[in-house]
Amino acid sequence: MTGWKNYFRIAETKGKFKDLDGWVRRRIRCYIWQQWTGFKARRDKLVKFGVPIEMAAKASATRLGAWKVSATRVMTIAFPNKYFDKFKLPRLYDELKLH
Repeated sequence: MTGWKNYFRIAETKGKFKDLDGWVRRRIRCYIWQQWTGFKARRDKLVKFGVPIEMAAKASATRLGAWKVSATRVMTIAFPNKYFDKFKLPRLYDELKLH
């Protein structure tokens, strides 16, 4: 991602980088949700990541698909951008220095 960012930095498309950055994180949240199967496992894992139990139970019982759940407030609480910073996932739009 860093190489791609450096290559396309010349185009000065900060808005597109921001959109892409959000999409990447949402896709990772979607993947995490797909790994958790079953109501109890999802609820317990969400609570483990700091989501209040009522919100976790409601989110775990949803029939929405993983992609839609990945955009919900519950997943953002459980996996904020700081969570991904711990794994050194580069941010595409924060590091740009456009003229």
